[in-house]
Amino acid sequence: MAIMKLSPIHRKLITQEANNFTDYMNSDWVPPNKRKRIPQWWALCVAYGVALLRMLTLSPQNRQDYYALNRRGAFVAKSVPTILKSVEQTSFSSEPLSLEMPIAEVGQSSCLVNVNPQFLPILIVPGLNTPPVFFRAMVDYFTQLGYPVYVATLPKQGLSEVAEAAEAVYNQMASIMQQHNVPQVHVIGHSLGGIVTQHLINTLQDAGKNPPIKTLIALGSGFLGADGVEILKNCWIPKNLGKPIPKVFDELIRWNGNLMKQGAGVVYHSIVTTWDFLVPFRKAFLNPQLPNGLVFNHLLDDWAIDHVTIAMHPRALKTIHDCLLQNVTVSSV
Repeated sequence: MAIMKLSPIHRKLITQEANNFTDYMNSDWVPPNKRKRIPQWWALCVAYGVALLRMLTLSPQNRQDYYALNRRGAFVAKSVPTILKSVEQTSFSSEPLSLEMPIAEVGQSSCLVNVNPQFLPILIVPGLNTPPVFFRAMVDYFTQLGYPVYVATLPKQGLSEVAEAAEAVYNQMASIMQQHNVPQVHVIGHSLGGIVTQHLINTLQDAGKNPPIKTLIALGSGFLGADGVEILKNCWIPKNLGKPIPKVFDELIRWNGNLMKQGAGVVYHSIVTTWDFLVPFRKAFLNPQLPNGLVFNHLLDDWAIDHVTIAMHPRALKTIHDCLLQNVTVSSV
């Protein structure tokens, strides 16, 4: 574990995490009497130390899934557990859609308009190059609460362009709605997943269509860019010599869209951690200035929650559930 954290790419990511922590400790989010100007060397020591402790706080299952994401030898899960409801593993009758086709025209003629919005199906949209097994803890958590839960499959294992990924999510979303006979779904987007869903919402809204999304909960999504993705890009290039560099890297690095579409009928939540090694926490905040006031930002300052564990830590999962419950209250106003 310690050797992994000392590898070149992880040293650079730890530096990003230390910078994020340093910025937070001297920001308006911390009471004036507790703000500190932390030396870089001390921040690095703290970031490295908590990174190791973070692994020890995870359950054996979550630890395996964490290393599955990092593709580390024996820790990698060889198959997706049966508890995951991946759309690819489920039979649906609907034909592939296009963003030009309104979802309302697909599937059965009637929808359960009066479905309790709290228990609409949940579609988890993965991040960059993230296997479905990574979301096992999240699927377990919300399945036990009574939600139908699905994990979306992104083209090219999450290395496709944002627009192509949004099209794939749109298709899978329509299939889920058809199976459950509902007009909307909740979406939990991890990292890239939040950006993909935002792009889908904006595309449909610009075309004059209502997005079939009740709630978008983004986890560590860089709505104003993801600085750490530059490190991932520079790591990918020497390992894939001769292959075209996926454009999604630069899309995420330069993404600039923290203002969500007005009138889309979606409740937006961005959940951010101060220990994020890919996205500076300030760049993950959504602009809350929509007239309908349906945009919420949540900052988690728990050292056990970083860019990866934000999708599996119990406190983060509870925060997501609180967002869904809050959505019921907001929708009824």
